[in-house]
Amino acid sequence: MPGLNEAAAGAGGRGEVGEDGKVRAYTTVSANVEYPTDSGLLAHAVTRIGTLVGRIKTAGGATRTAFRDATKAAATMVHAIGAT
Repeated sequence: MPGLNEAAAGAGGRGEVGEDGKVRAYTTVSANVEYPTDSGLLAHAVTRIGTLVGRIKTAGGATRTAFRDATKAAATMVHAIGAT
């Protein structure tokens, strides 16, 4: 956007400066918004829990507690749900 300042300065000459002396620019951006799905949020939570438990076990905590990281299984399920 190298010409933005020049365009704003040119707008001042055309009377597009507000009453308070500020130049106002109105823009609209159209973008594809991808909203989170329930299954995606659940998979993200499973990933974060697995990471946290892994860090706890690496630090030496919960040594006798068995834990199976279900991150890959959750991602597989998200893809399966999204495919239907």
